[in-house]
Amino acid sequence: MFGKKRLVLLMAMVGLISLAISIPLFAAEMVDVSKYKKSPPYKVAFDIYYKGNTWGVQLFEEFKAEVARHPDLISKAFYTDSEGNTAKQISNIEDLIVRNPDILVLTPNSYTALVPVIEKAYDKGIAVILCAAGADTKKYTAYVNVDDFEYGVTGAKWLVKAMGYKGNVVGLSGIAGLSTAEDRWRGAMSVFKKYPGIKIVAHEYCDWTYTKAKMAMENIIAANPEIDGIWTGAGMMARGAIEALLAAGRKVPPITADDDNGYLKMWKKYKLTAFSCTKPAWLSQKALQIGLDILQGKPTPKDNILPAYTITAETLDQYVRPDLPDAMFCNTHLPEDVIKRLFPGE
Repeated sequence: MFGKKRLVLLMAMVGLISLAISIPLFAAEMVDVSKYKKSPPYKVAFDIYYKGNTWGVQLFEEFKAEVARHPDLISKAFYTDSEGNTAKQISNIEDLIVRNPDILVLTPNSYTALVPVIEKAYDKGIAVILCAAGADTKKYTAYVNVDDFEYGVTGAKWLVKAMGYKGNVVGLSGIAGLSTAEDRWRGAMSVFKKYPGIKIVAHEYCDWTYTKAKMAMENIIAANPEIDGIWTGAGMMARGAIEALLAAGRKVPPITADDDNGYLKMWKKYKLTAFSCTKPAWLSQKALQIGLDILQGKPTPKDNILPAYTITAETLDQYVRPDLPDAMFCNTHLPEDVIKRLFPGE
C-alpha cells in the first residue's frame, strides 16, 4: 500500500513539474522594469499623431486628463502635434527626446518610417510606449492597443447570430490598405466564411466617412433588393448607410459599428437591431498608466492587447448622449467638464 502511495505521489510530482516547465512557454513577455525604476516626480511626453478627427482629439484629451490626475507623480508634460504627417512626427519625436522625458507616448503614423527615431528614444533609456498603433521594431518598452482583427470577429459573430446565420451581408470598411481597416475586415471575413448561408453581396471602402458610405449604400441598395445584415468599421459609415436605407424606404437590417454618438442616437431613435465594438480613445490614458507603473517598478507586460469593448442593446443607455453632438465617441473616461468643453450641447 505504501509503495502505491509513493507511486501516485511521484506521478503527481512529475505532472506538476511538467506543468511548471510549460507555463513560461505561454507567459507574456514582461518589461524589465529595473531599467526604468526611479523616484518621482517624472517628466512625460506625448505626440498626438492627428487631431483632424474627433477620435484623435479625444485621444489627446484623455492623455492630458490622466496627467492632471497625478500631480504627485508628474512634474512636467510635453506635447507635440504631428498633424498626420510622418516627417513632422519624426521631427517632433526628435525634439521630445532632447527634452529627456522619462515616458514618451506616441502613435506611429508609419509602421516603418518611425523605427529609427523610436529606437533612438529607447536606446537613450526613455520608456517608450506605443499607443493604438505599432512599429516594425522590438525596441519599444511597451505597447497598448485593441486587437483590430478581434474587433472584426466580435462584430461579425454578433451579426451572423442576429441574422439567423443566413442572408446577404454588406460590408463597409475604412481606408483601403490601412491596417486598422484591413485587419477588421479580415476578422469579419474569418467569421462569415464559416457559414454557407452567409453571402457577401457588397464590400466597399468608404474612408470612415458618412458621405462616402451613404453614396456607396445608395448604389448597393439599387443593385440588391434584399440586404439582411450590415457590417461596418465605424459609426459615421453606419450613419450614412442607415440614412440611405431610410431614404429608400427600406428597413434597416441588423447592423454593427463603433461608439460614434450619432450612430448610437440613431440606434436608440429607430429602435434598431444593432451592436457596437469600440477602440476607445482612452488608450492614451492606459498608455500613460502603463508608463507610470514601469517607472514605479510594477510588473508590466510588454504587449498589452485589450479586448474589443462592446455596447449592446442592454448597455446602450449607459453610453449614448442625446444631449451632445454626433461626433463624440462615447466610450470615454474624460471628466464631464472636459466633455462639455469639447462638445457643447446641440
